[in-house]
Amino acid sequence: MATVRGAGVSVSAAQLERWRQWGLLPRATRAWRGRHGSVSALPEDSVEMAIALGRHARRRRTWVDLAVLAWLDGAPVRDAVLSRALRHGAQRMVETAQELIEKELQAHPVPAGMALDPAFEQAEALARITASGASRPERRLARQMRTRLQAANYEGSENPLRDMLTYAFATPVDAFEPEVAAQWWIALGALEEAPPDTALSACAGAVLMAGLQSLTGLRRDTLFAQDIGSILAGEAALGRQELSLARQDLSTALPLFGIRDEDRLNPTDSPLVAHHVAHFCAVWAMFLRRLPEGTRVREVMHAGLESLGAPVPGRVAMAA
Repeated sequence: MATVRGAGVSVSAAQLERWRQWGLLPRATRAWRGRHGSVSALPEDSVEMAIALGRHARRRRTWVDLAVLAWLDGAPVRDAVLSRALRHGAQRMVETAQELIEKELQAHPVPAGMALDPAFEQAEALARITASGASRPERRLARQMRTRLQAANYEGSENPLRDMLTYAFATPVDAFEPEVAAQWWIALGALEEAPPDTALSACAGAVLMAGLQSLTGLRRDTLFAQDIGSILAGEAALGRQELSLARQDLSTALPLFGIRDEDRLNPTDSPLVAHHVAHFCAVWAMFLRRLPEGTRVREVMHAGLESLGAPVPGRVAMAA
């Protein structure tokens, strides 16, 4: 069994066989040629796929990691393998998040005699993980939010960022009371003439979800529960072409979310980042299935602006 070399990558026969056993590479086909015996041939794109796998092969990387990394690298990963890898990757992310939440709940147990809403408890624990205040940017953002709230005559807590995340994690967007929504927009600086990138991200996210709700008639929690549930259960057969279209569509909206070119990460540098990108693409692909044919992220943003009827930063409104 020969090795494969190309683009500065050398793949051994043992690696090729391992990837075949994992289903990442198809096996060679054998055709009989009468008295001339038989000839074996690799399926089309096998060499390209092997080189991509070799480029990302590292110790402790699983077949799930390699399938997603190869797809992000433009390699011809088979639809069935990619769909299965997305399911396993999403399940692993959910399990990891749940482990973190359970650790947080153990570290901050509910006082005896008190019965709190389990959904709120999990949301509060997740918010504490997300906005722990351990990093300088998070502390600076919390201070800025507190200053804006005080200037607008709101009573702000010591960590309004964590409060906002708790409320968002525990409450569907369409259940936000106007007063609460206005408070968070002020805290984030969304109504300032030159809003920070964090405000742009929040506003663009709110506009996007409002557009999805307007075009599908479904609430945010219903959308996510159904579509993410389908991915986790393996009921969503998402192929390479559909996922790549969703990825390309989402990439056009990154500037709306305050993500500049210099801020972008190369998703193939880390399996963790790769799985997050792949998961977002899978969810967006599921959303696109619900929308009228040909609808893309900018049409969704337009629908969101119309349904909200609320002031949003000019940069978001003009770009959408």
